[in-house]
Amino acid sequence: LEEKPFDLTVVLDEISTILSPQATKKGVRYEILRREALPVTHVIGSPRYVSQVIMNMAGNAVKYSKPDGWIRVNTTLVSETEDTVTYEFVCADNGIGMSEEFVKHIFDPFVQEHYDARSVYQGTGLGMSIVKNLVDRMGGSIEVSSREGVGSSFVVTLPFEISDRPANVQADKPASIAGLHLMVVEDNML
Repeated sequence: LEEKPFDLTVVLDEISTILSPQATKKGVRYEILRREALPVTHVIGSPRYVSQVIMNMAGNAVKYSKPDGWIRVNTTLVSETEDTVTYEFVCADNGIGMSEEFVKHIFDPFVQEHYDARSVYQGTGLGMSIVKNLVDRMGGSIEVSSREGVGSSFVVTLPFEISDRPANVQADKPASIAGLHLMVVEDNML
């Protein structure tokens, strides 16, 4: 795991920048809610893994939502000590939902509820297994509640050390690929 200073609001904003257009294209309302102004945003942890966890949950919500649906991502401070904070990230939607039986196996690798999910929704069934692994590695927890035809709610709780200095914005910018030669290979039609 990375252990570096980062700004949690930057990660949340980047996720919104990526997923909002996808949701709009599908006719789904995507909202990032903050019930409170986040009191501590400069933390130490793995911004890449935090982003991957939230992106997977919210990305699944977009993928499995119906037109005119909604997705809400909310971040709330759960606890704070002198040098640590714990945040709760909730991703809720009114999408297709899952059966009670499937929710029991959602973190198993290569599991999808419907036999046609790979062709209809373009997934491998690994996403939530990876999310669970990352959340465990970061010392957090994840809970799922869902009703078929009603929607789903994922709650991830993650602890962080408080950073005594703001994240170095320059260091968090992606490296330039200018001048490099890249080959992109995909196994399906684009």
